[in-house]
Amino acid sequence: NKLIDGFIENANLNISSRHEYEIDGGFLDSKYSRVLLEYKYPHGQSHITESLDAPGTKKVVEQLQSRFYGFNKKEKRSYESLLGGGLDGVNILFIRRQGDEWDIDAPKPITPYSIERLLRALVSLGAQGYSYTASQLASHFGSDSLLAQKAVRQLHSVLTGSTDKKTKVFF
Repeated sequence: NKLIDGFIENANLNISSRHEYEIDGGFLDSKYSRVLLEYKYPHGQSHITESLDAPGTKKVVEQLQSRFYGFNKKEKRSYESLLGGGLDGVNILFIRRQGDEWDIDAPKPITPYSIERLLRALVSLGAQGYSYTASQLASHFGSDSLLAQKAVRQLHSVLTGSTDKKTKVFF
């Protein structure tokens, strides 16, 4: 918690965090806006291994899935806008929900690269506004959106009204 909180402070990010966040009859270890984290003890039965079939790994995945449901119910956030992470100081895994399917990354050893992924998620999902999911991008910038229609009309107007020789070759 202290390291992540320090990163947020040093990066001057405006991300709300809560620890031991009560949700759906249980407690989420940490939440940073839409990033949900569960920490496990690296020794004993609850540790995360590099196999999704290991008991500790299965348990943290089930726990995160339950937290997604509770978070959706309590905070009215779409499943697609959330990222779950399970870590035990040795391994880390990430979980997302895409439509009706769970996208669960196999646990990997904690390395600078896996921590970078976690920090990037904090920066992008912790920001206020819409998440950068395909469905969100399509709804805001796809062919049916007013913004995209207006942008295409303006681009068309500029290009067809241009006197530039190279532009005339294409249009």
